[in-house]
Amino acid sequence: MAANNCRNFLRLASIQGVCHVGQRGVLGSHGVTCFPAMGVAPPVTKILGVRYAYQPKARQQKNEDVVPSYRIGVTKGQDSHHTGNLKGSLWASERMMDDIMIRKLVEGVMHEYLVSEIVIKRRANRINIVFLVPAVVNLPKFYFLVGFTETLLTEMLECVVKLECQSSM
Repeated sequence: MAANNCRNFLRLASIQGVCHVGQRGVLGSHGVTCFPAMGVAPPVTKILGVRYAYQPKARQQKNEDVVPSYRIGVTKGQDSHHTGNLKGSLWASERMMDDIMIRKLVEGVMHEYLVSEIVIKRRANRINIVFLVPAVVNLPKFYFLVGFTETLLTEMLECVVKLECQSSM
């Protein structure tokens, strides 16, 4: 392996116009050796090849291109509503039980840090839990409890769970 590297280095040195090993070349008094730490390596000025060709990136569609302007009020309004807990919707009772379980678990783990009610936001396959904490807290213990709660709920509910805690000033 070292012999191949030495041969490649000498081949590059000969491309640059540097003489044989140990002789004076373009570099002046510095000799070219197989080991870069023992001498000065000549700069490579010749382009040896191009690996990748330029490919233009696809242009992302804007919301105006996807939804026509006369439908924005209707479509955007429908996309922003969460109808999971309405009567008659699929899995409404399971979501209600999940919400109760989340509230009980967070209240039990963070009992000394809760200042406000717990707000649960569901967005696609992600659950955000939002609440206020006091301004003065024991940070190492608090961050451990946040990570512990997120990990436990993520494993239990099999979806991404994030705690968003804001301090009350």
